[in-house]
Order: sequence, then C-alpha cells, then structure tokens
Amino acid sequence: MNIAFVLLNIALWAVAQVTATKGIRTQLSSEVNNSRKLGGENMGGYITATTVTDYAVIDRDLADMRIELEKLSDEGFANALRIYEEGGHSMSYAAITKTKYEYASPTVINNGVEFTGKDSNGNVVVGTVYKTQQRSTIRLQYHTGEEGAYYDGCQVGALALVGKQNTEKCFAESGTVTATIYGDLQEFPYTYNPLTDTKNGRTLQMFSGLLPVKSITCVKCPFPDPKYAHKYYGTATYGDDWIQAAFNSGKTNFKTGNADFSIFNHAARSKAIKKAVVVMNTFMYVLHEFEDAVSDCESLDPERAVRNWDEGVALYVGSRETEKGPSDGLFLYHTADKECAHFKTCGTSGNAATGKSKVNYDLLELFNNGKVQLTRGKCAEAKKTKEKIADLMYIPLIQGTLHNAYQVQYQGGDEIDRAQGATIAAAVLPRVHAANNVTALKIYRNMGVGASFTSYEAVEDAFKSVYADLNIDCVQIGGFWDKSSGTYYKNAGPCMESKSQMRGGIIGAVCGGVGLTIILTVLYWFHRKPDMRDQSYM
Repeated sequence: MNIAFVLLNIALWAVAQVTATKGIRTQLSSEVNNSRKLGGENMGGYITATTVTDYAVIDRDLADMRIELEKLSDEGFANALRIYEEGGHSMSYAAITKTKYEYASPTVINNGVEFTGKDSNGNVVVGTVYKTQQRSTIRLQYHTGEEGAYYDGCQVGALALVGKQNTEKCFAESGTVTATIYGDLQEFPYTYNPLTDTKNGRTLQMFSGLLPVKSITCVKCPFPDPKYAHKYYGTATYGDDWIQAAFNSGKTNFKTGNADFSIFNHAARSKAIKKAVVVMNTFMYVLHEFEDAVSDCESLDPERAVRNWDEGVALYVGSRETEKGPSDGLFLYHTADKECAHFKTCGTSGNAATGKSKVNYDLLELFNNGKVQLTRGKCAEAKKTKEKIADLMYIPLIQGTLHNAYQVQYQGGDEIDRAQGATIAAAVLPRVHAANNVTALKIYRNMGVGASFTSYEAVEDAFKSVYADLNIDCVQIGGFWDKSSGTYYKNAGPCMESKSQMRGGIIGAVCGGVGLTIILTVLYWFHRKPDMRDQSYM
C-alpha cells in the first residue's frame, strides 16, 4: 500500500507540474496579447528596462534596402549597398564644421559633451559629441534627452540617394552651437549640410564588422557561436563577405563553405542579400549582445548588463513587429513566425499552423528570465538562459533550410529558392560543423551555392544526426506542412517523438514494469494458500 501511495503521489505531482507550467504560459500569453502592436519599449511582449528603440529601428534600413533590391537593377543594387554600409535610421549624427575658433578653444572635445543649437525653424536641437573630435569638426549625435531613444527627425545617411530622407529637426545649415567645456560655456559658429553631413553611427554592415573585436578577441572572448563561425569560415566577418559577394556578383574567399554568386541573376542575389542581413549579420550580433550582457554581469555592472540584454531583444524583434504572428516585421522574430507556419510549430503548444511561433513564446519567457537574473546579479543563471536562447534561435534557420531543400527537390524551386536556401544554410552550418564536420559537409553539398543536386531527405537526415548536439528536439522542427490539403507533404512528415518524450517513455515503461511487478507480487502473496501465507511470516 505504501508503494502504491508513493506512485499515486508521483503521478499527482507530475500532473500538478504540467498544470502549473500551462498556467505560467497562459499568463505570459495573456500579458503578450494585451498589446497588439509594439508601443514604447514593448518588444514583442518583452518590456525593456532601458530605452533601446534606436536599436530596433535599424530594421527600417533593411526595409529601404529591400525596396531598392527589388528593382532588380544595377542602380537599385548600388543604392541598397549604400544604405547597407551607411545606414539612415539608427544613431543619426551631424558632422558640423566650425567656421571660427580661437587659439584658446579646445583642440579636443571629448565624447559625451552636450551641445545645443537650433533647427531651421528656430526650435532647440540637442546633440552629444559622438566620439572624440578634433578642432575643426564636431560630430553630434541627435538625441531626445534619453540614451537609446529614437530621434524622430533628421534621418538621412544614404536615404538621400533614394529620396527617403527626413531633414526635420536637423541642425540649421549655419548658426552657432553652445556647450560647457572644462567649466566654461563656449559658443561655436558652424556650417552644416543636412543632406551630405548627416551620418549614422549604426549600420547593418557594422553588425558583421564589429564581431572580430567584440566577439573573438575581447577579454572574455571568443564567444561560442562567433567562434564556430570563425573556425568554419576562417573570418568573423563572414556575413559581410557573403553580402558583398552577392552585391558584386562575385565569389567569397572562405576557408570552408564558399559561394560563387556569378551564377545567379539579380533576383536570386537580392534574396541572398536580404536573407543574409538577418540570419548572418543580425543573428550573430543579437547573440553578441546577450553574451556581452552576461560578461557585464560578471564584471559587477548589472545596469550595463540589462541594457545590453535589452539591446539584444530589440535587434531580435525590430521596430515593425506585431505580436501574434506573421506581420510586416523583418528581423529574426518574424523569421521564426514565418517558418512555424510552414512546419506547423506555431502556438504555445507548437502544433498550430498559424499565429506566433512556439520559438517566440519560449524566447519571450527566456528573455524575461534573463532580465530578472541580470538585475539580481545571478550571472551563472543568466549564462544558462543565454545558452538556451542560442539553441532556440537556430530552429527557424534549420526549418528555413529544410523548407528550401524541399522546394528545390520536389516543387521546381528556382534560382531564388536556391539562393535563399544556400544563405540560410550558410548561417547554421558553422554550428553544425562544430558538432560534426562530416554532417556539415553533407548539408553544404546539398544546399551550397551551385550545388549540383539537392536531396531533402539527405539534408533532413543530416540535421537529425546532430539535433542532440545542438540541444534541439526533433519535434521542435516539425514537418513541412501543406496548408491547402491539411497534411504534411510527402516524405516531409514530422518526427513523432522528442528526446524528452523518448526518455519519458523509457522511464514510464520501467516504472510501469516495476509497478506491475509489485501489483502481481502482492496479488500472488494474497492469493496463496493460508498455510503458505502463515509460513512466510514465521
């Protein structure tokens, strides 16, 4: 009876845990759905502790790039390249030229000094020195009085090339700016052309360019995922190298995983560029922000840690996102929602073909957990959370690779499908290579630019062989879903069991066998002849 009581209590405890988990998810879902659109610092349901809208709006650079790329012309490509390299929406600053300065004026003005001037309508404009300046010029970053806030005026950069510039709230073309320097209020006459002298301190290209010093050679580097990429490609700037080759119809010069874009037309190269900006440059920089947050926590700087964490979420979500599923978003959050519809892994249970992805529901919970852990200085816990986030972020990339593999093999996929599949595969290959280099080679041979043949089954089997190494359950990937028929496509059904379910089944079978043995033993003892039962207690 005692054993039966224990088994009953174990069962009740398991039910209670499942119920509690569902309750937490329901509560999170309710909180997320209270706001349909992002507002303020609501990033896909995650409420930031700091102001990071200026990070999120960089997805608008990608939106303008896409417009130019979709013109499928050399001119459109040239404009898109300039936007990629020079930016337009994030971290705008004015490069003003001082027209007069006295010998006694400072030769160097340090970063962070606040200057005040006026726009062409006489309204006050404020900017802080962006990087240390020399005597003749001053670079002033536009701001709203709060670090990380989006400045809703003076977005120019490369946008002027395509007539998308916004010169409202720029400093006037001439006038004076004032600042307190070394305790003295000083006035500087200047000239400034808003169309040519307004730059951006944050660009989509920079996400790749900063990785060598911020993720490979820094004090606590290399960070795991950038290290995988560096080892596989031989360079940490692999994302920019890929994009530049696609822009120029050229070849990459990687250690492994090369691509020759000369075989693709404008449409295919456009797809490779748009996708690489998200799954290469932005993907890895998001992980860098989370890694940086953990490092700041370990350096006893919780405020900076939380800020970097918020920045990571802002770059994962972007500024154009809705919270319930496929939308006009452009960054990784949208990628996860888009792929979940193809693989029937949407919804809180991960078995729906519409709505928000299970990946994003799970990430929302981890984003919030990490923020709390960093706030409380629980660095080791935050590091584990960061690792779980990284694992989940690869799921949409695997789904995207499989999606395009199936299209190419079975659905008459064209150059665009091949280019997109090759790009997404290129983003996940370094992680696969770290697990098994032979498996990575198998995927590359099927999905790389110029692959002679693509086998969906071969790519799927290759991924399945390393899911355990990637800390991914097969059921998290799902199967390629045909919405029109309400079934999975032929040869593309989902895995039936996850690792945890298999372990649970084994444990259940063992426990069930033990329980059955106990019951049969008890029945045996109580159904024996009375004399035998008596003898057993002698």
